Amino acid sequence: SRLAVDAKYYKMLIHIVCWKYKQETTAEERALHIAGLQSLPDEIPNILSFKVGSDVLGLERSFDTGLVAA
Repeated sequence: SRLAVDAKYYKMLIHIVCWKYKQETTAEERALHIAGLQSLPDEIPNILSFKVGSDVLGLERSFDTGLVAA
């Protein structure tokens, strides 16, 4: 994988980003946001590792969407 090869040569930053949508954000808007995020590794060759996910707990304190990228 790119991560295993390149990690030997570079210091790596890990980005953790969380979103909490406004109540009026529709399911379609959320899906478009996630789809846009998922397309980033194809557009940015320097991304070595990338995960996007949605809230699985459904708690008030939970974030709605998150990503981890390196």
